[in-house]
Amino acid sequence: MTLSARLDLAERVDAQLRKSERETGIDFFQTDQRFTITTYSPSIARSLLKHGEATIEWVYATDEGRIKTPEDLVDQDVTIEGVQATLPVGSLTIKGTVRSTNTDSDIVTTPQELGDIREAFAE
Repeated sequence: MTLSARLDLAERVDAQLRKSERETGIDFFQTDQRFTITTYSPSIARSLLKHGEATIEWVYATDEGRIKTPEDLVDQDVTIEGVQATLPVGSLTIKGTVRSTNTDSDIVTTPQELGDIREAFAE
């Protein structure tokens, strides 16, 4: 995909998803040379589309679904919600601001799950 096509798609990333739906997952194993990142976070999706080392596996377009050939969307009026890409492990950086509070994340969501975790780490 050409740089101009990637920049065009990056401009179409939309922030309509609720914050609770804006998830990002990173997947790699110890010996992998590349990691896979799947995101529905607008800022990360834009960055991936603009990243020179990223291989775009698919984009998720509103009303179109998952598109494995995103360059086909350049001439269409679509909105991008998500992106999956692979990048070299060496380019993995996570940026952000320092957390203002020291509260738990939403990984554990129910009291039952929290109890199970406490038991697992009790010893």
